[in-house]
Amino acid sequence: MKNKLPIYWHVLAVFILIFGIIFYYSNKHEKVNINNFLSSNIYKKCIIDTDCKTPGEYMIRSNCSFTSKCINNRCNVVCIGSYKTKEEELNKIPQCSRNEDCDCSLFYKGTDIFECSCIDKLCIAIIE
Repeated sequence: MKNKLPIYWHVLAVFILIFGIIFYYSNKHEKVNINNFLSSNIYKKCIIDTDCKTPGEYMIRSNCSFTSKCINNRCNVVCIGSYKTKEEELNKIPQCSRNEDCDCSLFYKGTDIFECSCIDKLCIAIIE
């Protein structure tokens, strides 16, 4: 029984997070639909990154800080490689100049990588 207790707390935390988001948006007098939160526009046409919405099922995963990017005019879920040091991050030192410079297995341990690419001088694991 003690081993299963943490799992219940994780499930409870996810439900609280989802309902917290719904409550937040309902207080803004917007129509809230849980299906809109879980749906995405992955693979749909886009011009800039803000045209893309990260699906909720990726936002609650803990193996990467997933986000969505517009790549080749299509929305994709990506995991951006972390900088080796805080100094590199603050100075925005380029991680790569071409795809061959990237090894996404160094920062993303998932098996669902579609492609590992150098985009905007950052190594990015394209997931979906």
